[in-house]
Amino acid sequence: MTATMDERITKLEDRVTDLETWAGPGQASAPSENVRALRTDMRQVKGDVAKIQKTLEQHSLQFNKIGARLDRTDARLDRVETLLGLIVTHLGIPDPAGG
Repeated sequence: MTATMDERITKLEDRVTDLETWAGPGQASAPSENVRALRTDMRQVKGDVAKIQKTLEQHSLQFNKIGARLDRTDARLDRVETLLGLIVTHLGIPDPAGG
């Protein structure tokens, strides 16, 4: 079934009307509002990331300090163990480990 010229023109007019409605004045502002909102969100995300990085740096410094303290404590315990071994040997107390 072939459409008449009037039917084809009517269909075309309907499509153009829909197109004008879709691409009307309000349509251009919607994406720009979305872009502004996205930029605002991205600024907030960047700020949050900067805070996280700063906190991570602080925690890394604290962790390194704790590690250094543990190293010093370990060295002190090694000296105490050595001194206790010398005392036990000097007193003639047998080694419980059999050594």
